[in-house]
Amino acid sequence: MKARFIKYFLLAFFSVISTCVICNFLVDHVQYYRRNITYPLYCNDRWQVACFIHNFSFDTAIIGTSLTQNFSLGNIKEEIGGNPIKLSIAGATIPEQLLVVNSAIKFGKLKKVIWGIDRSYFYSRIGMRDSMPISLYTRRVDAHIKYLANLDILAQSLRVLFGKTTTNPEETLEFYNSWWKTTIFSRNIVLKLYENSLEEKINPRDSTSNRKEELFSNILTVVNMHPEIEFIFFFPPYSLAYHKKEYQVNQVGFYEDMKFRKIMLEELTKIKNVKIFDFETDLNIIANLDNYKDLNHYSNHVNDYMIKCISKQKKLIEPRNITSSQRD
Repeated sequence: MKARFIKYFLLAFFSVISTCVICNFLVDHVQYYRRNITYPLYCNDRWQVACFIHNFSFDTAIIGTSLTQNFSLGNIKEEIGGNPIKLSIAGATIPEQLLVVNSAIKFGKLKKVIWGIDRSYFYSRIGMRDSMPISLYTRRVDAHIKYLANLDILAQSLRVLFGKTTTNPEETLEFYNSWWKTTIFSRNIVLKLYENSLEEKINPRDSTSNRKEELFSNILTVVNMHPEIEFIFFFPPYSLAYHKKEYQVNQVGFYEDMKFRKIMLEELTKIKNVKIFDFETDLNIIANLDNYKDLNHYSNHVNDYMIKCISKQKKLIEPRNITSSQRD
């Protein structure tokens, strides 16, 4: 009886796994093996971005967190040129962003990187999140097993097979994981969040940690190793309410961060294949709280404005104007 149970259990188990593997391979909803323009893109950006790198054509990559997800590919193509794609991941840690960049360089034909530098992420103690499918980016052998035998991917594959799958591929890429369409941007909302943030007990970030220097050094290493690629960095425009909150919560940490900002500017402006743009001190953006949905997430109009500035070389930081930028 026990032997029969084990036999049927193993038979059922391998049947489920085999069905999962075959379905995921044939449907390939996340497009790990091949591009399929009739399928909607997978909402899990940590998985989908890996497949963008391996199966989509691009020479310009947008790198960063949710603050870079509202960029318009059409606008970038019109203003800056090239064949852009968004490799943004919401909440991406610096190690995760580095993994994306290195993978895009290794497996793509990258000529230009537009990289939003959120300094707050340099103070995070989090490295690679457990949800980051590293093997998909590196194309390790175990990536096939983790992808094909993944029940979550199977669920998505079944939804594609039995649901509506008609999408415009260009529109899908254009607005992939953009969130501005369903968001309210309001000064009143921001001010309320600001007031609440002061009432909460917030643990000040460790601004004296060596981790931020280590992470920044890793970015510099990538940049210096690839002089053939143009790196366009920018400091995103967190709202004035955000900076005021940071100052009130931890003045020492605030000033330490300003020193780190200066170090970043000094180091990046030394490198020939780097341009860095500073929107963090642009009062036209950060003082208008109607641009924001919270203390740091801004509207798509701000993204469009930044691309226009980059194309016109406005807000460009050079060695001679670092000091003035610090005072603004």
